[in-house]
Amino acid sequence: MIKAVIFDFDGTLADTEPFHSAKRAEMLDELGVTADNDFVGISLRTFWGGIVKSYNLNIGVEELAKRNLFEVAREVMASSVQPADGAIETLVKLTKKGFVLALASSSDRDYVEALLKHFGLDKYFKHTVCGDEVENLKPAPDIYLKACALCGVSPCEAVSIEDSDAGMRSAKSAGLTSIGYRAENASVEQSFAFSDYTAASLREIPGIIDSIQSKGEDK
Repeated sequence: MIKAVIFDFDGTLADTEPFHSAKRAEMLDELGVTADNDFVGISLRTFWGGIVKSYNLNIGVEELAKRNLFEVAREVMASSVQPADGAIETLVKLTKKGFVLALASSSDRDYVEALLKHFGLDKYFKHTVCGDEVENLKPAPDIYLKACALCGVSPCEAVSIEDSDAGMRSAKSAGLTSIGYRAENASVEQSFAFSDYTAASLREIPGIIDSIQSKGEDK
């Protein structure tokens, strides 16, 4: 039986990926670096760590990651961006159905909390786990294992909602049922190889979970 639903944040609950992409491009240009800017589902520390190592830069990874997140958060909050279509409706439905809702994001807690509050989403989540609180980031299972532990459920009693292959792989590695969200404005195409189900809209999530529950009852 599914007892908890665990959401990713960037690209899933809000279309923040274009801000991240633009900020990375800006910072890479400042550093005089030409590099692949594909990033969806990969932590900033992993991204900037690779850049610093590959180009032998004399600057700290932590400094780059924190600046990146701070400036993206500031720009998102100054923009007209709203929560993803159907996000609030879906969170309300899942809450009314009695599921424990949690969030598992590779981004830092300061960034996540600021934007959850900005979008009015913080009240829906009983637990949040962030990238600066686990040893290994997505696609490792750590963040989902910790989220399940906080929710008081086993991984087989939880469902993940992710828009990236790295996030789906993280959830599957932890033992969760994975729902891949095919975001309409996704900046990078994903394979969804690690998803058990896919949804073209967040509004489909409650129905998919009902279907999962029904299959479990039939066993």
